[in-house]
Amino acid sequence: MEVANEKLPATVNAGYDFVDVRDVAAATIRACTQGRCGQSYILSNRTWTMKQLGLMIAAANHSRSTRLTVPLWLASAATPFTALYYRLVDKEPLYTKFALETIESNSGFDNSKAVRDLDFHPRPMQETVTDTVSFLQSIFRIDQNRILARPALRTRKVSPAGKARS
Repeated sequence: MEVANEKLPATVNAGYDFVDVRDVAAATIRACTQGRCGQSYILSNRTWTMKQLGLMIAAANHSRSTRLTVPLWLASAATPFTALYYRLVDKEPLYTKFALETIESNSGFDNSKAVRDLDFHPRPMQETVTDTVSFLQSIFRIDQNRILARPALRTRKVSPAGKARS
């Protein structure tokens, strides 16, 4: 939401494996019916950088993406100060030490067993992001006043003589 509302001043130079919850739910049901007894399945997609996700969110929301990307070490070093700031202004922090530790952790997951046994094929991340942005817009969690002018549909004008022109 912070990216869509243009309230995120910077992203970190890191990424994580994100997957659509709808794909996870469907694969969980298939694991109950088709999965091999006693097996565990990793329901992952692939690693997406914060910059890539920000660009997808901006495209889906017709807003500006976050332009500044900072090294993970710098964001981590700033966490004591940002935590204090957000405590003083009584707001939820945009990121936490735990969030940065999570994003720094290994996210090279192998979903090949789920692909093989459960026919698990996660949808494209842009579809997930677009659907999420649409949902957040529908419940007014994204500030509609920050959205850039949407691309106008190209219409054909008709001259008084009845001839179409572009």
